[in-house]
Amino acid sequence: MKIVLEREDILGRILQLKCEGCGFIKELFIDGGRMDCEPETILLALSGDERQTLREAAHRGARWISIVRKPYNCPNCQTPYALPIVTYFLNDQEFRLYGTCPKCGRTGGEPTEAALSCPNCGTVLSECQTGRWD
Repeated sequence: MKIVLEREDILGRILQLKCEGCGFIKELFIDGGRMDCEPETILLALSGDERQTLREAAHRGARWISIVRKPYNCPNCQTPYALPIVTYFLNDQEFRLYGTCPKCGRTGGEPTEAALSCPNCGTVLSECQTGRWD
């Protein structure tokens, strides 16, 4: 399995989310880090079905496997979290697998540029980068 990290994703960012309406606060560890080069790290970010899909793709010759985490609001329970997105190429086609919500277990989807909202009151969350992680 060939693992790739994009240059801008070598160090992850810590994003603090804050609700001015109810005081909800949460930190998200987004983008990626050095351990994301390890196949086991990528596999652990996925649910059982997605893990199996990736293993089968790797066995069939998938290449350029990478992972990144993006801010995401679960459409089921409204929890904001860092959604793992695994991308790989197989037979010159790009495929994506998505991690699951840590609260309800629903598989994520393609993130949008829409602002994240508070899971308690629905207010748009403010975002502030508070650090880096690796």
